Amino acid sequence: MDLFETIKGYLGNSGATPAEGEAAPGAAAGVPAALITAVLSMLKEHGLSNIIGMLKSKGLGNLVQSWIGSGPNDPVSGEELASAFDPGQVEKLSEESGVPASQVPSTLAQILPSLIDKLTPNGMLEEGSTLDQALDFVKARLGMPSS
Repeated sequence: MDLFETIKGYLGNSGATPAEGEAAPGAAAGVPAALITAVLSMLKEHGLSNIIGMLKSKGLGNLVQSWIGSGPNDPVSGEELASAFDPGQVEKLSEESGVPASQVPSTLAQILPSLIDKLTPNGMLEEGSTLDQALDFVKARLGMPSS
């Protein structure tokens, strides 16, 4: 499954853009589309390699390496991500997505391993265009303007 299929899975399979006031596709699956957009924006803004480096420096190197490698992705807990991310970054993701800050780390734990896995095919970091395309893909599904 590639990056776009993974994102589609989080967003739900309908290609419909939500009407004003409706929940975004994927909300029922427990992963708000606005949080996926915020996470992809964070990865773009800070750089995938910088986020990976930060997670490794916070003691999550073995987990992150499993996401980058070709084997199965080891799970990460919300608590581990809460201690790895700066509280200001969690708050920013909360503000951008509408997800309460207390729920951001556990939701990140559901999506971050797969996103990093798909953004690092064959163990190689893919900055730039793939991330831009993924962000535009999610924004299009939400009826938001592309970057």
